[in-house]
Amino acid sequence: MRTLTLIMAVACASLAAAQSTVQPHPPLGLDVSLPAAKRMAGANEFIRAGEWDAAIKSLEQLKQDFGGELIAVAPNRYLNVREAVSATFASLPTPGLAVYRRRIDPSLLLQFEDAAARRDRAMMQQVLRDGFAGSSGDDALDWLAEDALERGDLDAARIWWTALLPPPPAAERNASLILRYPDAARTPAEIYARLVLCSLLQGDRARTARELRFFTSRFGDVHGDLAGRSGLLSELLAQLLRESSQWESPGSRRQPGPAVSRVLWSQPLNVGNPSDSEREAADNSQIATEAPGVVPAVWEGTVLVSSSAGVRALSVETGKARWPAGPDDDGTLDAVTTPWPSPSLPTIGTSRRSGQVAGGCYYTRIGPLVSVPSIRGPETGPSELKCFDLLAEGRPSWSVASDELPELSSARFSGPPLVNDGRLYIAVRRAQPQVESGLACFAASTGQLLWSRRLCAALASPPVARHRIDDDVLASGAGLVFQIPGPGVITACDAVTGELRWAVTYAPIATAAPHAESVALLYDGGRLFVAAANLNQLLALDACDGRQLWAAPRSGRIRNLLGVAEGRLIAAGDQLWGFDVERGTAWRFGYDDPEGHGYGAGALHAGRVYWPTREELFVVDAGTGGLRERLSLAGPAGLGGGNLVIAGDCLLVASETHLTAVGPLKR
Repeated sequence: MRTLTLIMAVACASLAAAQSTVQPHPPLGLDVSLPAAKRMAGANEFIRAGEWDAAIKSLEQLKQDFGGELIAVAPNRYLNVREAVSATFASLPTPGLAVYRRRIDPSLLLQFEDAAARRDRAMMQQVLRDGFAGSSGDDALDWLAEDALERGDLDAARIWWTALLPPPPAAERNASLILRYPDAARTPAEIYARLVLCSLLQGDRARTARELRFFTSRFGDVHGDLAGRSGLLSELLAQLLRESSQWESPGSRRQPGPAVSRVLWSQPLNVGNPSDSEREAADNSQIATEAPGVVPAVWEGTVLVSSSAGVRALSVETGKARWPAGPDDDGTLDAVTTPWPSPSLPTIGTSRRSGQVAGGCYYTRIGPLVSVPSIRGPETGPSELKCFDLLAEGRPSWSVASDELPELSSARFSGPPLVNDGRLYIAVRRAQPQVESGLACFAASTGQLLWSRRLCAALASPPVARHRIDDDVLASGAGLVFQIPGPGVITACDAVTGELRWAVTYAPIATAAPHAESVALLYDGGRLFVAAANLNQLLALDACDGRQLWAAPRSGRIRNLLGVAEGRLIAAGDQLWGFDVERGTAWRFGYDDPEGHGYGAGALHAGRVYWPTREELFVVDAGTGGLRERLSLAGPAGLGGGNLVIAGDCLLVASETHLTAVGPLKR
């Protein structure tokens, strides 16, 4: 009999070291500039000697010559040279900072005044790029924060105000460079108060309460102005927190989750899984233990499914075709054939078939599951990005094939696309002349390639025996796009220009498991959370510069990061975890018996986590890990676990073979 375990408010047990030495994919190498590192070392020698003019001239020339390249600023952490130079200027001793400001302030002040007069956000950001540590830098940061607050971009406001805080102690910042303004006119109390306000306006009451306790303990007697009010700042924030419960609209208040009392409908997915002979020939029978790959998306009563058989649009209410589409009228918007890899190309892993709804369109990737050098296996053909206009009954709007673009010659798209702020991002893998990994950005409205960026390349040839199914995952936030382009590397690129802003490396553990390189990334509130099967910890990084905030050992495989609720990062995989976002301590819920491990991505709704195994569905409190409901999925309809998506008062379950809706009937 399986034993259900629940461990609350304790750190997860360490993962035992892997015994296998199988390395399914070679490590990838970053492009780090050694000449830039030598020049930076020379500038630091001038700084230590107090030779300010020489140091400043050397740093300015370094920025001009190597601005977009990476430089090591701490063990396993790399910054864009431009930001490393700005952080170095900001950390100069007072005499050196005075010399730097005499040199830069006259032109920077004119630049700031022009940007403020025009109310031009791009010009104001240029002020910071040209002279972050100049005397006008704090005014520019404050202007950008207030502008972001007015626009409702609270993440951006948080980033700009955080840059005005004094740098943390060396131990907290990994004894390395951090971009903070050296002597802001605003006091730390004023800045912290605005950061608490950002959390409150984002609707994160748990984070607000936690930050307010810290603020009161440190700045409880400080008076000031906030949100059009004057008084004791801690009391103003406490009053706003009390009032915030009335700000929510009736539709946004916490509602009970969907009922799962009955099966409403079920449709075959036609996912094109391998046949028994293909499984045996590819020595890939372990794939039966992997979670399903299809993840539905929902838009206005429509569920969209991307699989190896094509793209379908179904009614959430009935499961029937959402619009008359395709010769069989089965909801098919686009029929494709993506065969399982040839038996001569044995693979490891499971592909996640998913797309994203944004701006009334559905975006997805269609194409081969793997990319391999032609000398090591059969050609797998190009992959495509496709956009379907949901406002026009799902008609195809545009498509781009990887082999159509000279910039992506011999490359293939990998993983699901990410759409944000009018841009579509997709991971790119190139198999020849050497194995490379990168990122490409397209205009979401037209499919025009805006930029592509090579991130790293293989240091060794890939193994012949097995090839990993390409399943890159992206995340975005803080004006950056995050990716794990290869084992042991985490990168952040500028979302607009594609410039590589920072990178972090780690030593990947060896594993023989078929899910060896599964990855989960999540951005929330200035933090980037990272989980990978070849990493025996869950990481929390500062999203702006890659500094490690905490690392929590994990006691099992994490496949999905579902979101943040009640101050907890909800992670799902073999078990279910709720990591405290500030400290990394966690509750853990689930079976220790592998037969009862989680099966498919769960769902987070109204402070509750819906988490499936193969046979059961658990509803768990996000804050405490306490069990709320336990429901059997086995029944006459043959319903089992799978990837969950909440659609109104229904729960959609995408299993290996079927898409099923459970919940109350809509009348």
